Amino acid sequence: MQRRRPLLAAAVVLVLAGSAGAAPPKPTPSPDTSRETEAFLKQMGDAQKWMGEEVWKLREKVDELPGIIAECKEGQAATQEELDKLHDEVKGLYVEISGVKQQFDELKNDIAGVNANVTSFRNSSGVFLALVLVMAFISTVLTVLRR
Repeated sequence: MQRRRPLLAAAVVLVLAGSAGAAPPKPTPSPDTSRETEAFLKQMGDAQKWMGEEVWKLREKVDELPGIIAECKEGQAATQEELDKLHDEVKGLYVEISGVKQQFDELKNDIAGVNANVTSFRNSSGVFLALVLVMAFISTVLTVLRR
């Protein structure tokens, strides 16, 4: 039914255009036919207005697209900047961790050196204590023998 209306309207327009160009005027159509034609034309006008409104809404949506695309690009640029910052921060942390690892290695070497010093101190202090004890024993024996 909807497809027939435009065809009917086109036929009516062609008939009206043909009748306007013809020399002898035709008799006026009956009132029922003219009322149906008027109702049909009114319905077609309403449909055309509705289509115009829909096209206008679509045009507004299409006009909004460049702004939306620009916002998306700005968001993408901001996200990329943030990713770059995080990437740089990760690089910095990696360098810092490498420095801490080197410090640990140096501390291990220092601790090994301190352990060697403590071990040599223990040995030397043991020898010193042994000498003191021997000297104390000798001095005690010499004191007892002199009396």
